[in-house]
Amino acid sequence: MSFFDADPVERSLPEPDRELYAYADGSDFGPTGDHFVPALLPWRVELARADRVLVRLQGVRVWPAAVTLVLTVHSRDDLPRPPGISLFDRRRPAEPGDFRIGVLFADGARAAVTGHLTSGPARPEQPRLVVIGGTGGQFHTQHDLRLRPLPPEGPLTVVTQWPARGVPETRTELDGTAIRAAAAEALELWPDLPRRPT
Repeated sequence: MSFFDADPVERSLPEPDRELYAYADGSDFGPTGDHFVPALLPWRVELARADRVLVRLQGVRVWPAAVTLVLTVHSRDDLPRPPGISLFDRRRPAEPGDFRIGVLFADGARAAVTGHLTSGPARPEQPRLVVIGGTGGQFHTQHDLRLRPLPPEGPLTVVTQWPARGVPETRTELDGTAIRAAAAEALELWPDLPRRPT
């Protein structure tokens, strides 16, 4: 007898409302979990620390043409932030004391997120760092930061600063070469999907 035979459920599958089409690149967010399973780099790195706050990288998800940095911020007291759970607020420009994070490529290209507004050149070949999600509670938050494109070989430097909480500008080097290599391990889920009709 099967594990599930004790409680059989009879039901028919509904007709789908929508169909998934082949991935078409073109957004700042890059590939999604609808189309790919990213390669995982289990890097857990302290990015910055002050008396009452700790900033950590909790892992890296690598897509075919982008990287998601999983960022956590932990505090010994209430996290000062806009309403909600995010440290980043798209409704206002950054202020001098705000939490800041950016990346510096080995070739000198750079991008940063301050407030919730992305800063980065308008040219698409230049990197962009975008906040794509967040969760958390009173004393911690977790944010997914999507970086496009993949960094070149060499060091990828993550730069953090939070003047209001006493976090000085802190630089942490990651291995851009390892990130590029991991991109080949991202798994395309449905390689035979048809393209969306035009």
